[in-house]
Amino acid sequence: MLHYLQVFSFPVNQTLDPTVYFNDSLWHIKELFGVILVLLLAVIAIISWKKHKPISFGIWWFFATHMLESSIIPIDDPIVEHRMYLPSIGLIIAISYVFWKLLVGQKKVIRAFFIIGIPVVLIATTVYRNTIWKSDITLWTSEVEKNPDNHRAYNNLGYCYLEDNQLDSAYRNIKKALELKPGFVYGLNNMGEVLMKKGDTVRAMYFFNSAIEKNNYLYSLNNMALYYYSIGNFEKAQYYVSKSLLLEDFYQSFYIQYLIFKSQKDNEQAVIYQDLAKQKNPDFIMH
Repeated sequence: MLHYLQVFSFPVNQTLDPTVYFNDSLWHIKELFGVILVLLLAVIAIISWKKHKPISFGIWWFFATHMLESSIIPIDDPIVEHRMYLPSIGLIIAISYVFWKLLVGQKKVIRAFFIIGIPVVLIATTVYRNTIWKSDITLWTSEVEKNPDNHRAYNNLGYCYLEDNQLDSAYRNIKKALELKPGFVYGLNNMGEVLMKKGDTVRAMYFFNSAIEKNNYLYSLNNMALYYYSIGNFEKAQYYVSKSLLLEDFYQSFYIQYLIFKSQKDNEQAVIYQDLAKQKNPDFIMH
């Protein structure tokens, strides 16, 4: 909650995937300050209900809408900034009311400063933030600079470099992700893809197998199937794509199955899986 309030009131060092550190006790300064702040806001909401309803409504709205996703129930991503979209409506109502009360009767210069100055500052910060979003690489580069311990940020940056065929940069960032979190299945699979593109098949297979052993990872199963298909070992390819299809009706799995049947001259089955792949992903280009 403290993080969301900071992002709303002072939006600097914004991150797409913030690193969250948990303490097993409330007896730490940051945790205590957060609890005190929440209690203080609740007291203000109660006290202001009779004479200043917009303030009370705004605070209760903030709490109620945040409880939909940020509560005692464990979730994979404890902090995601888009969760402030709906709760921020309450804070905007409360703060706008406070400013209106403070500015009534003030000189025009003071009113102009707040009415014009604050939007100008917010527009400038938005324009700057948009420069970071100009490409996936600039976005995730910013993330690893702000969160150097975030394995997912390094992995995502590495994958962006992989997509851009910058294999050395991809290898370096995915390697860092795996150093931060050994056994990270997304990183294991992406490292396998980098090495496969580099022509290091033996090491690529090691990483794909590691991801499969760790979590029976769908993409690694398909990567193994594609490799065996490429060398003409259709039996092995069929083994891995069958395992992936047990996990999910994924268009790539259907496509690999189509390739196998097509290569085996089983046109009837090939057409069936070709149609299934197109149904799952109409934009997918079949070869």
